[in-house]
Amino acid sequence: MFAHQRIPRRKFLRWTLSAFFFSALPWCSACSRTSSKNEQKLWEALAGTLFPGSPGIEQIGFYHHLKFVLSDNNYDPDIRRALTGGFRDFQGFVRKNVPDFTKLPLKKRHHWLKTYIRTNDDAENWLARVLTVIWEATLLDPHYGINKKMIGWKWLHHAYGHPRPDNSADYFDLLRKRRQSETIRTL
Repeated sequence: MFAHQRIPRRKFLRWTLSAFFFSALPWCSACSRTSSKNEQKLWEALAGTLFPGSPGIEQIGFYHHLKFVLSDNNYDPDIRRALTGGFRDFQGFVRKNVPDFTKLPLKKRHHWLKTYIRTNDDAENWLARVLTVIWEATLLDPHYGINKKMIGWKWLHHAYGHPRPDNSADYFDLLRKRRQSETIRTL
């Protein structure tokens, strides 16, 4: 029925691995999209509870800044761990007690946040860190893709400093220069 053929081992391994990855890809990407979207909604609902009103959390770019803070290796690692650990605890509390926290009106979210603070000794410290990230997003220069249209600055009537960052002298450029100088020193 089938002719006996010899397949090179590398070709067989490549074919097997690619078949595995292609079959798993839709499932993995769907899971990561769903969880990250749910996490984003929960972060934004939490931040909107801590910082209600205008400008809104979306307008100042809170989540974009939070993602940057959590991925920036130069940001204090203890703060990053506290933010992610506190969020995991809060997520567990919400799943157990209030599965629709993101859809609740502000008053009810505020009530559940107070309840969470009463039941968790570390909650106030964690929420203080979250508020710090909110204020950073409100005060950051729009050059970084946060606080677009200077909405946070306008709300605070903030007189920003001059010169403002440009592509040749912003945070990322300073980090590149720092890495280069550290590399040169080690040579």
